[in-house]
Amino acid sequence: RRFAAAFAFIFKTHREHNEESVLSEELLRPFGIAAGAIALFALYNAFRIEIGNYYQLQRSLVEAPTGDLTAFNVIWQINYSLLFAATLAFINVRKVRSVLLGFAGAIASTLFLLVFLTVGMFLMYELRVMFMNADVSGGLMNIAIRYISYGFAGISLYAIYSSYKDDLLRSFVPGKLAELGFDLTLYGTLFITTSCELLNLMAQLHIADGTKLGLSIWWALFSVAMIVAGIAWQKAHLRFAAIGILAITLVKLFIYDVANLPTIPKTILFVSLGLLLLVVSFLYNKYRANIFGTSEADTVE
Repeated sequence: RRFAAAFAFIFKTHREHNEESVLSEELLRPFGIAAGAIALFALYNAFRIEIGNYYQLQRSLVEAPTGDLTAFNVIWQINYSLLFAATLAFINVRKVRSVLLGFAGAIASTLFLLVFLTVGMFLMYELRVMFMNADVSGGLMNIAIRYISYGFAGISLYAIYSSYKDDLLRSFVPGKLAELGFDLTLYGTLFITTSCELLNLMAQLHIADGTKLGLSIWWALFSVAMIVAGIAWQKAHLRFAAIGILAITLVKLFIYDVANLPTIPKTILFVSLGLLLLVVSFLYNKYRANIFGTSEADTVE
Protein backbone atom coordinates (compact mmCIF):
# COMPACT_ATOMS: atom_id res chain seq x y z
CA ARG A 1 0.00 0.00 0.00
CA ARG A 2 2.86 2.40 0.77
CA PHE A 3 4.47 1.69 -2.58
CA ALA A 4 1.18 2.28 -4.41
CA ALA A 5 0.53 5.52 -2.50
CA ALA A 6 4.03 6.80 -3.24
CA PHE A 7 3.73 5.94 -6.92
CA ALA A 8 0.31 7.67 -7.11
CA PHE A 9 1.70 10.80 -5.40
CA ILE A 10 4.61 11.03 -7.84
CA PHE A 11 2.34 10.57 -10.82
CA LYS A 12 -0.16 13.18 -9.52
CA THR A 13 2.62 15.70 -8.85
CA HIS A 14 3.97 15.21 -12.33
CA ARG A 15 0.54 15.85 -13.87
CA GLU A 16 0.00 19.00 -11.80
CA HIS A 17 3.34 20.53 -12.82
CA ASN A 18 3.15 19.59 -16.45
CA GLU A 19 -0.30 18.53 -17.60
CA GLU A 20 0.63 18.83 -21.25
CA SER A 21 3.41 16.25 -21.07
CA VAL A 22 2.53 12.64 -21.71
CA LEU A 23 4.81 9.80 -20.70
CA SER A 24 5.72 7.67 -23.65
CA GLU A 25 4.91 3.98 -23.74
CA GLU A 26 8.63 3.14 -23.73
CA LEU A 27 9.00 4.97 -20.38
CA LEU A 28 5.83 3.59 -18.82
CA ARG A 29 6.57 -0.05 -19.70
CA PRO A 30 9.65 -0.43 -17.42
CA PHE A 31 7.69 1.14 -14.56
CA GLY A 32 4.84 -1.28 -15.14
CA ILE A 33 7.16 -4.28 -15.24
CA ALA A 34 8.97 -3.13 -12.09
CA ALA A 35 5.70 -2.50 -10.25
CA GLY A 36 4.34 -5.92 -11.25
CA ALA A 37 7.54 -7.68 -10.22
CA ILE A 38 7.56 -5.94 -6.83
CA ALA A 39 3.89 -6.79 -6.28
CA LEU A 40 4.43 -10.48 -7.14
CA PHE A 41 7.50 -10.69 -4.91
CA ALA A 42 5.62 -9.04 -2.04
CA LEU A 43 2.72 -11.48 -2.46
CA TYR A 44 5.07 -14.47 -2.58
CA ASN A 45 7.15 -13.32 0.36
CA ALA A 46 4.14 -12.51 2.56
CA PHE A 47 2.91 -16.11 2.69
CA ARG A 48 6.45 -17.52 2.84
CA ILE A 49 7.20 -15.40 5.91
CA GLU A 50 3.98 -16.63 7.53
CA ILE A 51 5.20 -20.23 7.16
CA GLY A 52 8.44 -19.28 8.86
CA ASN A 53 6.56 -17.45 11.63
CA TYR A 54 4.38 -20.51 12.27
CA TYR A 55 7.37 -22.81 12.79
CA GLN A 56 9.13 -20.14 14.84
CA LEU A 57 6.09 -20.14 17.14
CA GLN A 58 6.11 -23.94 17.31
CA ARG A 59 9.79 -23.87 18.19
CA SER A 60 9.14 -21.46 21.06
CA LEU A 61 6.43 -23.73 22.51
CA VAL A 62 8.67 -26.77 22.96
CA GLU A 63 11.11 -27.00 25.83
CA ALA A 64 14.05 -28.28 23.78
CA PRO A 65 14.12 -27.14 20.11
CA THR A 66 14.29 -30.09 17.74
CA GLY A 67 15.87 -30.25 14.31
CA ASP A 68 12.74 -31.61 12.66
CA LEU A 69 10.94 -28.25 13.09
CA THR A 70 13.73 -26.49 11.21
CA ALA A 71 13.62 -29.10 8.46
CA PHE A 72 9.83 -28.90 8.18
CA ASN A 73 10.04 -25.12 8.02
CA VAL A 74 12.40 -25.16 5.04
CA ILE A 75 10.59 -28.01 3.25
CA TRP A 76 7.19 -26.34 3.51
CA GLN A 77 8.67 -23.09 2.22
CA ILE A 78 10.05 -25.03 -0.75
CA ASN A 79 6.65 -26.68 -1.32
CA TYR A 80 4.93 -23.30 -1.20
CA SER A 81 7.47 -21.86 -3.63
CA LEU A 82 6.84 -24.71 -6.09
CA LEU A 83 3.08 -24.16 -5.83
CA PHE A 84 3.37 -20.38 -6.22
CA ALA A 85 5.51 -20.60 -9.36
CA ALA A 86 3.23 -23.29 -10.82
CA THR A 87 0.12 -21.19 -10.15
CA LEU A 88 1.81 -18.23 -11.82
CA ALA A 89 2.50 -20.34 -14.90
CA PHE A 90 -1.07 -21.73 -15.04
CA ILE A 91 -2.65 -18.28 -14.73
CA ASN A 92 -0.42 -16.94 -17.47
CA VAL A 93 -1.17 -19.82 -19.85
CA ARG A 94 -4.94 -19.58 -19.40
CA LYS A 95 -5.62 -15.90 -18.71
CA VAL A 96 -2.81 -13.32 -18.84
CA ARG A 97 -0.94 -14.55 -21.94
CA SER A 98 2.23 -12.59 -21.20
CA VAL A 99 5.53 -13.74 -22.69
CA LEU A 100 7.55 -12.12 -19.91
CA LEU A 101 5.39 -13.66 -17.17
CA GLY A 102 5.55 -17.03 -18.93
CA PHE A 103 9.34 -17.03 -18.97
CA ALA A 104 9.44 -15.84 -15.35
CA GLY A 105 7.11 -18.63 -14.23
CA ALA A 106 9.02 -21.35 -16.10
CA ILE A 107 12.40 -20.15 -14.81
CA ALA A 108 11.10 -19.82 -11.23
CA SER A 109 9.59 -23.33 -11.35
CA THR A 110 12.87 -24.76 -12.61
CA LEU A 111 14.94 -22.98 -9.95
CA PHE A 112 12.59 -24.07 -7.15
CA LEU A 113 12.76 -27.64 -8.46
CA LEU A 114 16.55 -27.44 -8.26
CA VAL A 115 16.30 -26.32 -4.63
CA PHE A 116 13.88 -29.18 -3.94
CA LEU A 117 16.26 -31.73 -5.48
CA THR A 118 19.21 -30.50 -3.42
CA VAL A 119 18.24 -28.84 -0.14
CA GLY A 120 14.83 -30.52 0.09
CA MET A 121 16.13 -34.03 -0.51
CA PHE A 122 18.90 -33.59 2.05
CA LEU A 123 16.42 -32.37 4.69
CA MET A 124 14.07 -35.27 3.96
CA TYR A 125 17.01 -37.63 4.44
CA GLU A 126 17.65 -36.06 7.85
CA LEU A 127 13.97 -36.42 8.78
CA ARG A 128 14.09 -40.09 7.86
CA VAL A 129 17.18 -40.57 10.05
CA MET A 130 15.35 -38.88 12.95
CA PHE A 131 12.35 -41.15 12.38
CA MET A 132 14.50 -44.28 12.51
CA ASN A 133 16.61 -43.10 15.46
CA ALA A 134 14.97 -44.15 18.71
CA ASP A 135 16.81 -41.41 20.64
CA VAL A 136 15.29 -38.60 18.59
CA SER A 137 11.60 -37.69 18.56
CA GLY A 138 10.16 -37.99 15.08
CA GLY A 139 6.64 -38.87 14.04
CA LEU A 140 5.24 -40.48 10.93
CA MET A 141 5.12 -37.06 9.27
CA ASN A 142 8.91 -37.28 8.97
CA ILE A 143 8.32 -39.89 6.27
CA ALA A 144 4.99 -38.66 4.87
CA ILE A 145 6.36 -35.18 4.09
CA ARG A 146 8.50 -36.57 1.27
CA TYR A 147 5.45 -37.90 -0.59
CA ILE A 148 3.61 -34.62 -0.10
CA SER A 149 6.62 -32.83 -1.55
CA TYR A 150 6.64 -35.22 -4.51
CA GLY A 151 3.10 -34.04 -5.24
CA PHE A 152 4.18 -30.39 -5.26
CA ALA A 153 7.12 -31.27 -7.51
CA GLY A 154 4.72 -33.04 -9.89
CA ILE A 155 2.51 -29.94 -10.05
CA SER A 156 5.58 -27.86 -10.83
CA LEU A 157 6.65 -30.23 -13.61
CA TYR A 158 3.17 -30.06 -15.13
CA ALA A 159 3.31 -26.27 -15.01
CA ILE A 160 6.64 -26.30 -16.84
CA TYR A 161 5.16 -28.70 -19.39
CA SER A 162 2.15 -26.40 -19.92
CA SER A 163 4.46 -23.46 -20.55
CA TYR A 164 6.65 -25.58 -22.84
CA LYS A 165 3.67 -26.69 -24.97
CA ASP A 166 2.08 -23.23 -25.09
CA ASP A 167 2.34 -21.54 -28.49
CA LEU A 168 3.02 -18.20 -26.81
CA LEU A 169 6.48 -19.24 -25.59
CA ARG A 170 7.28 -21.67 -28.41
CA SER A 171 7.15 -18.75 -30.85
CA PHE A 172 10.11 -17.17 -29.02
CA VAL A 173 12.11 -20.30 -28.12
CA PRO A 174 13.29 -22.83 -30.74
CA GLY A 175 11.37 -26.09 -30.49
CA LYS A 176 14.46 -28.28 -30.11
CA LEU A 177 15.89 -26.08 -27.35
CA ALA A 178 12.59 -26.05 -25.44
CA GLU A 179 12.27 -29.82 -25.81
CA LEU A 180 15.83 -30.38 -24.61
CA GLY A 181 15.30 -28.13 -21.59
CA PHE A 182 12.05 -29.79 -20.57
CA ASP A 183 13.41 -33.33 -21.00
CA LEU A 184 16.48 -32.44 -18.96
CA THR A 185 14.25 -31.09 -16.17
CA LEU A 186 11.80 -34.00 -16.28
CA TYR A 187 14.22 -36.93 -16.48
CA GLY A 188 16.70 -35.28 -14.13
CA THR A 189 13.96 -34.85 -11.53
CA LEU A 190 12.78 -38.44 -11.97
CA PHE A 191 16.32 -39.79 -11.78
CA ILE A 192 17.17 -37.98 -8.54
CA THR A 193 13.84 -38.52 -6.76
CA THR A 194 13.60 -42.22 -7.60
CA SER A 195 17.20 -42.81 -6.53
CA CYS A 196 16.63 -41.05 -3.21
CA GLU A 197 13.34 -42.89 -2.70
CA LEU A 198 15.05 -46.24 -3.33
CA LEU A 199 17.65 -45.43 -0.67
CA ASN A 200 14.87 -44.35 1.68
CA LEU A 201 12.91 -47.59 1.26
CA MET A 202 15.98 -49.80 1.52
CA ALA A 203 17.05 -48.02 4.71
CA GLN A 204 13.60 -48.44 6.29
CA LEU A 205 13.56 -52.14 5.34
CA HIS A 206 17.12 -52.48 6.73
CA ILE A 207 18.49 -53.76 3.42
CA ALA A 208 22.25 -53.50 3.38
CA ASP A 209 24.39 -52.14 0.54
CA GLY A 210 21.68 -49.82 -0.75
CA THR A 211 24.18 -47.37 -2.20
CA LYS A 212 25.97 -50.22 -3.96
CA LEU A 213 23.70 -53.05 -5.08
CA GLY A 214 20.42 -51.13 -5.19
CA LEU A 215 21.54 -47.91 -6.85
CA SER A 216 23.62 -49.59 -9.53
CA ILE A 217 20.79 -51.87 -10.65
CA TRP A 218 18.26 -49.03 -10.56
CA TRP A 219 20.50 -46.68 -12.57
CA ALA A 220 20.95 -49.37 -15.20
CA LEU A 221 17.17 -49.96 -15.36
CA PHE A 222 16.54 -46.23 -15.61
CA SER A 223 19.04 -45.86 -18.44
CA VAL A 224 17.39 -48.72 -20.35
CA ALA A 225 14.00 -47.02 -19.91
CA MET A 226 15.49 -43.79 -21.26
CA ILE A 227 16.92 -45.64 -24.27
CA VAL A 228 13.49 -47.15 -24.98
CA ALA A 229 11.91 -43.69 -24.72
CA GLY A 230 14.61 -42.19 -26.94
CA ILE A 231 14.02 -44.85 -29.61
CA ALA A 232 10.23 -44.64 -29.42
CA TRP A 233 10.10 -40.83 -29.61
CA GLN A 234 13.16 -40.34 -31.83
CA LYS A 235 15.04 -38.30 -29.22
CA ALA A 236 18.77 -38.70 -29.58
CA HIS A 237 19.57 -36.63 -26.48
CA LEU A 238 17.71 -39.16 -24.29
CA ARG A 239 19.77 -42.02 -25.73
CA PHE A 240 23.02 -40.12 -25.23
CA ALA A 241 22.04 -39.28 -21.63
CA ALA A 242 21.16 -42.93 -20.99
CA ILE A 243 24.53 -44.08 -22.32
CA GLY A 244 26.17 -41.53 -20.01
CA ILE A 245 24.28 -42.93 -17.01
CA LEU A 246 25.31 -46.45 -18.01
CA ALA A 247 28.94 -45.38 -18.22
CA ILE A 248 28.78 -43.77 -14.77
CA THR A 249 27.12 -46.93 -13.42
CA LEU A 250 29.91 -49.14 -14.80
CA VAL A 251 32.60 -46.87 -13.35
CA LYS A 252 30.78 -46.92 -9.99
CA LEU A 253 30.51 -50.71 -10.25
CA PHE A 254 34.23 -51.37 -10.70
CA ILE A 255 35.52 -48.63 -8.38
CA TYR A 256 33.02 -48.47 -5.53
CA ASP A 257 30.56 -51.36 -5.58
CA VAL A 258 32.94 -54.31 -5.61
CA ALA A 259 34.79 -53.05 -2.54
CA ASN A 260 33.79 -55.10 0.52
CA LEU A 261 30.71 -56.48 -1.26
CA PRO A 262 29.90 -60.13 -0.44
CA THR A 263 30.10 -62.75 -3.19
CA ILE A 264 26.36 -63.35 -3.66
CA PRO A 265 25.33 -59.66 -3.96
CA LYS A 266 28.33 -59.08 -6.21
CA THR A 267 27.22 -61.94 -8.48
CA ILE A 268 23.64 -60.60 -8.60
CA LEU A 269 24.93 -57.15 -9.49
CA PHE A 270 27.18 -58.31 -12.33
CA VAL A 271 24.57 -60.67 -13.78
CA SER A 272 21.84 -58.01 -13.65
CA LEU A 273 23.97 -55.39 -15.34
CA GLY A 274 25.14 -57.90 -17.94
CA LEU A 275 21.55 -58.78 -18.84
CA LEU A 276 20.60 -55.11 -19.08
CA LEU A 277 23.55 -54.39 -21.37
CA LEU A 278 22.41 -57.27 -23.59
CA VAL A 279 18.93 -55.69 -23.70
CA VAL A 280 20.46 -52.35 -24.74
CA SER A 281 22.50 -54.05 -27.45
CA PHE A 282 19.40 -55.88 -28.71
CA LEU A 283 17.37 -52.65 -28.85
CA TYR A 284 20.07 -50.81 -30.80
CA ASN A 285 20.39 -53.65 -33.31
CA LYS A 286 16.66 -54.15 -33.72
CA TYR A 287 15.84 -50.44 -34.20
CA ARG A 288 19.06 -49.42 -35.91
CA ALA A 289 17.15 -48.30 -39.01
CA ASN A 290 15.03 -45.91 -36.95
CA ILE A 291 17.97 -44.59 -34.94
CA PHE A 292 20.61 -44.14 -37.61
CA GLY A 293 18.42 -43.91 -40.70
CA THR A 294 19.95 -46.96 -42.40
CA SER A 295 18.08 -48.93 -45.02
CA GLU A 296 16.24 -52.14 -44.23
CA ALA A 297 18.71 -54.17 -46.29
CA ASP A 298 21.66 -52.78 -44.37
CA THR A 299 19.87 -53.51 -41.08
CA VAL A 300 19.23 -57.15 -42.09
CA GLU A 301 22.81 -57.55 -43.24
